[in-house]
Order: sequence, then structure tokens, then C-alpha cells
Amino acid sequence: MTYVLPSVIPIAVGSDNHGRPIIEGTGFALEHSGIFATCWHVAAKYKELSQLDNDEVNALGMKDNFLRIAARNKDGLYIWHKIEKGTTMSVMEENHDLFIFRLVDVSIPPLALHREDVWDMGAEVGVIGFPMGNILQAEGNMLQPYVLKTIVSGAVRYKMEDGTKTPQLALDTLIASGYSGGPVFSTKDGSVMGMVRSQLMEGAGIKMPTGITFAIAPSMIRKGMHALCDISIKRMQTALWPDIYPEQPE
Repeated sequence: MTYVLPSVIPIAVGSDNHGRPIIEGTGFALEHSGIFATCWHVAAKYKELSQLDNDEVNALGMKDNFLRIAARNKDGLYIWHKIEKGTTMSVMEENHDLFIFRLVDVSIPPLALHREDVWDMGAEVGVIGFPMGNILQAEGNMLQPYVLKTIVSGAVRYKMEDGTKTPQLALDTLIASGYSGGPVFSTKDGSVMGMVRSQLMEGAGIKMPTGITFAIAPSMIRKGMHALCDISIKRMQTALWPDIYPEQPE
């Protein structure tokens, strides 16, 4: 767990009237330098609020609508970094609830993804995140990540909203809001077995929470990471050799 903890970050969208960042979820650093993963629904709040002007933001009881992450320093304190528009590249997979982004000025030790979407049933795993927004957090830089220990209860191909099926890991635990985007890691070697997405809740004939939480598989995270690396290479080629690699429309 001590190996994983420095790689996990809280993600905040906006700040309250006292200037305190409002935590929406969790993310973590990936294998390539400066690349991070979280869930699309965590970042979606920023997409919504970024369209508002200052008066509209203030009317919501917020001081600003910036996107922020916090990096843990050697003393265990979390230092917030404001992400300015245009300073990051990202890949969004709304249908698969995946958001991969790159930050060039933030150095955080990365986690290794598990090699395959193969899980041993009953294997012990850990989850790290920042649940319940700011409710469980102290003031200032003394942020407190929370750790859960659970087991792998199954592997499923979960049907997404667009009808496609994607590999996901099922965990034997109830999960609070704010854990979304957090890593599910092996307690043996610290590798990322998945990324927390959602609980299986009421609906589809289910009358109560089931105690099952779904996590996005490493293959989907790796696919998003490689897509972002491809974008980075193309932009670098365009900057160096514009005649050979003309800029493509977004």
C-alpha cells in the first residue's frame, strides 16, 4: 500500500466560497510520464461547469470552476495544482466511462497496469480513494486518502449505455462516491487490476444495493493511454515537420 499511495490523486472541480477545492473523485498516475486516469463521470462535472461565467459560478456558491489535482509530497502533504485550459491533452471515452489525460508540470510516481484482464477469483485487492467529497477531509493540505481491502468476486462483460460490452472486474464491496477513478491494486505486487467505476445499484429488477462494485479493466485503460500517446506523437510531428505532417482538424 505504501508503494501505491503516492501515485493516487484527488480530483477537484471548482472551489467553495472559502477557496477550498471541491473533491469529485480520484485518479492515479499511469506507466508513461505525466499520464493520469480517472472516470469520465468524474471529469464530466468540469466539462459542465467550464461553460459557466463567473457570475453563474458564484450563484452556485462556488468561488471558481477550475479543475485541480493534488500531489502528495515527501512529507505526506497534498499540494493542489490548478489545471489551466489548453495546458493538457486528454482522451475521453464517455461510453466506457474512461478519461485519460496528460499533465506536463506534475511529477508523480506511476503505477504499473496488470498485464492482462485475468483475475483470480477470491484474490485479495485494495482500493484507494477520496470518498464523500470534502465531508471526510480536514482543512488545508492534510488530505486523507481512504483504503479498502476486498476480494475479486467475478469478471464480467458489462453492457454499457451504447450497447457495447466491456470487460470489467467485480468486487465484493460497497463503495462510496469519491472512490470513482481510484485504482484497484494487487496486495501482492501493487499492480493495477482495475479502476473503480460504480456500484451495482437498484434497477433492472434489483431492489437494493447488491454489495458489488464494478471496476474498468486494465485493457481499457491501456487502450486509452496508447491513444493519448498517439495524439502526442502526431502533435510533435506537426510542430517539427508541418509540411509532412499537417495539422489535422479536431
